Amino acid sequence: MALGDTIEKITTATGLKMLVNGVYKTIGSNCNCPERKEALNNPNLLINKIFYKDGVSNEGGSLRSR
Repeated sequence: MALGDTIEKITTATGLKMLVNGVYKTIGSNCNCPERKEALNNPNLLINKIFYKDGVSNEGGSLRSR
């Protein structure tokens, strides 16, 4: 699990994903959501290194002290 997965869960739960898919279907285009999700799940992104270490979310949500 990484940032892309988290965003997908939020957009699915709020209905935004269904809305976006409907709009793109109407205009006959592709939203590129899977490609965007894959890019955001990149383990080399700093946010994924901090909050999603070893595929486990930091549920506490606190930042490490510097």
